[in-house]
Amino acid sequence: MLKTAKVVGLNSDQEVALALVNKPLSIPATEQSRVEPGLYLLVLASLDDAFTRTRLALSEAEDVFYSSELGISERINETVQTIKKSLVDSENTQILVAATESDSAGKNVLYLMVVGDRMNADLYRGEDLIRLNDVGSGEQLISGFLEQGDRVTLSTASFKEVLGDELRSLKNMPVDIWESSITDFLPPGTVNPLAAIIIEEEVPTQEPELPIVGISGQDLRKQSSLGNIFFRPAVPKLNLSIKPLLRSGKLYRYLIAIAIVLIGVGGYYLYTHKFPNQQSSKFNDYLNQANLEYQQALNQKDSDQRGAIKNLSLAKQSVAGALKIKPQDSAATNLQKQIDGSSAEILKIWQISDLPVWLDLSLVKQDMQAVNMSLSLGDLLILDQKEGTLASINLDSKSHQILAGSDKLGQAKLVTINGQNGFVYSQNKGVIRVDLQSGDLSTVIAPDTDWGQIADIYGFGGNIYLLDKNKNQIWKYIAITDGYSDKRNYLNEGVSADFSQSIRMQIDASIWVLNSSGTILKFTQGNQDQFTLNGLDKPLSNPQSFFVSDKTNNVYILDNGNNRIVVVDKNGNYVAQYQSDRLGVFTDLVVDEENKKIYLLSGSKIYQIELKT
Repeated sequence: MLKTAKVVGLNSDQEVALALVNKPLSIPATEQSRVEPGLYLLVLASLDDAFTRTRLALSEAEDVFYSSELGISERINETVQTIKKSLVDSENTQILVAATESDSAGKNVLYLMVVGDRMNADLYRGEDLIRLNDVGSGEQLISGFLEQGDRVTLSTASFKEVLGDELRSLKNMPVDIWESSITDFLPPGTVNPLAAIIIEEEVPTQEPELPIVGISGQDLRKQSSLGNIFFRPAVPKLNLSIKPLLRSGKLYRYLIAIAIVLIGVGGYYLYTHKFPNQQSSKFNDYLNQANLEYQQALNQKDSDQRGAIKNLSLAKQSVAGALKIKPQDSAATNLQKQIDGSSAEILKIWQISDLPVWLDLSLVKQDMQAVNMSLSLGDLLILDQKEGTLASINLDSKSHQILAGSDKLGQAKLVTINGQNGFVYSQNKGVIRVDLQSGDLSTVIAPDTDWGQIADIYGFGGNIYLLDKNKNQIWKYIAITDGYSDKRNYLNEGVSADFSQSIRMQIDASIWVLNSSGTILKFTQGNQDQFTLNGLDKPLSNPQSFFVSDKTNNVYILDNGNNRIVVVDKNGNYVAQYQSDRLGVFTDLVVDEENKKIYLLSGSKIYQIELKT
């Protein structure tokens, strides 16, 4: 039987040493029980948000190990690779992965893999000390049988450095008090990223052999370690004649029956005592971890939102793990309610109860309606596609003017504004430039037979960009002295993109493209950048539009399917969200971060909400 203990020092935000211990666990089943291998992990990492990142890496590694159907060696290698991938940006990551598994004869086998030179694995066998690090090299897997009385110490190098000579006094210390004793040696309140695990092959207590014949119940009570539970005081002496039983075969049947009973009693004892104790210990670990992660999430919600979101997610996982073991436990259910109740505060989920109308477009022109709008330097440009009316609106004064009608714009479909110039994409007239001050109009780009389906237009830095979803290309027209250049491919040679689901395009220093599926593509200088949405509580559903510009720090997504506006930073990390049952009807939005306003368009009205982030 294996006995284990672990100790972890005080970690910092930048450097952390963590340990994970999962002892071998018997899992009862209807027909045949199985034993899960023991798993022991040590990780030393240096990176930002070190504790949360490393804790999550250990959790993911644990899941990989126990969900794998491969052999123990392959599972250990998978576990190491999972930790490496999770902590890829850590400096000089140190990893130790060990596992124990019983062979067919019931002997425990230790498997070990070490990554780095700051991990130690020592085997104490009698008076001998075997440094297991010296047995293998690099990331080589080593294994061997554990003998009764063996003690294996797995530790970070810092563990030995801090304890120094005190380690000698801990060599033979009972496992039950090992953790508390080591803690006493550590300087209180001092940051010491260290961790250690001890695994000991317990020497079993020898039971006296009991004779089969000629014993009384009184004698049996004295000799049996089971005590007098199964016996009454007055039991007559049993005198069994063996030979007749041997000849009849009854003795063998008796022995088999007794063996079955003993196995059943032993199995029942393990199921009702050992298994619940292990489950109770694991339950407490989950619950304590959930409490710690939940408190960290509350503490970080205003200073480190990414850390708060990660810890909130970890807390939900941990409390779910506790409830899986004890579904009716009041402490776990109450903690889950607290976590759920605080999620909106931590995730910055703002409920919008009031959506005031900022401007009714009928004041600009009777029955005017729009689907899209564009913002630049405090002015909005609005196009009524059905009537072919183009109008501008000033955000500060709400003053407005009609710039052109269908007679000049033709089959106008899309608009964009860049400084004092507005641009209209017209299916039959090409791209028309409108001077917002003078009202002058001119066709600057003629219709092109190479165009496929133009999904959006954007003006930036004096240039014009057209998103072509059929040709999977972004056409770029550069401003020159007497107009605009011929079209150029914005995407560099060899860069391919799928714009078949693209619906909107925005530009700051990069080009952003929103797909109807909820993905966002980002391109810089003609090459695609890595961009993914991180930390959302649920994926986007039927997004209609988004807004990002060189005047914003964040990206704002109109997520109609979930009745919300999602805010992420320009690295894709979740920032906040605004929720309202009415947010599912809007077709476009623009954001003025400087004045903390969000403007939403729905048909003939523009609404306004306060920006809280």
